[in-house]
Amino acid sequence: YWEIWNEPNLDPDDAENKRCWSGTAADFYRFFNIAFKHLKSNFPHLKIGGPAVAGFNEAWARGFFESLGENKPDFFSWHIYFDKIERLIERAKIWRSMLDEYGLTECESILNEWNYVRGDCWTGPGFIYSTETRVGPGPKCSAYTAAAMLAAQHEPVDMLMLYDARPSAWCSLFKPYFNTMPLKSYYSLWMFNKLYRAGTEVESTVSGEDIYAVGAVGGGEKMIMLTHYNDDDGTPSKTVDINLENLGVIGSAKIRYYRLDVDCSAEIVKEVEVSSDSYFVTLEIPNFTTYLVKIVNN
Repeated sequence: YWEIWNEPNLDPDDAENKRCWSGTAADFYRFFNIAFKHLKSNFPHLKIGGPAVAGFNEAWARGFFESLGENKPDFFSWHIYFDKIERLIERAKIWRSMLDEYGLTECESILNEWNYVRGDCWTGPGFIYSTETRVGPGPKCSAYTAAAMLAAQHEPVDMLMLYDARPSAWCSLFKPYFNTMPLKSYYSLWMFNKLYRAGTEVESTVSGEDIYAVGAVGGGEKMIMLTHYNDDDGTPSKTVDINLENLGVIGSAKIRYYRLDVDCSAEIVKEVEVSSDSYFVTLEIPNFTTYLVKIVNN
């Protein structure tokens, strides 16, 4: 994947001290198409796309899509910072709809810059709160990260790239200036990696709000990852019924609970043994708590 440019729409045409692109929108459209055509003709085996748009400016986006003509980027990349998972879902659907509208049905939709920013606040107390949430010791950003990844599995977006993994104020993986000291969000990716390595998603349905879940099987293991996330810090715990069916238990199996919250960093907090093909349990899940529940045959 080779991406042309970054956030060319960050500033309007008439802005002073423009940041990522100093020309006009029309200048960028022309530049992108020349670069894309040249690169694709010389390196047809590579995936060429872009342009990593910032936020959502419909007029700018439509101008970009209309400028492409016969050029068909392999992927369209976009950025969004948000605090509510609904915004991610809505934006993913908007971009997929626009790509299809302009005949780019084979073009991948890639969200390659996202992280927690409360209420679009980029200055003042709101931004300070967002920064402290990302790099603080609490589990809020880990539940946010987990919820975004889990929700996106069922939405029209092909890839996610969290911004970013450097030890800095923007990092939600490692403590600032200490790349060997993981923050809570590191363990959200650790848990999700277990799903990914299992290889095959299985059907999962969630009723109710603020609970996000995905199940997977593979390598002799079956698992479900779920999280409780609502940006409102005062959100109470939820009583969640987990009903697992068609477990394919041979003899007996162990069910292990890994928990990620203010006290735990993906440690096993409970293990039970089952001998039936289904399993039902009720959990009290506080806001900003994430579980990985694994079923392993004995």
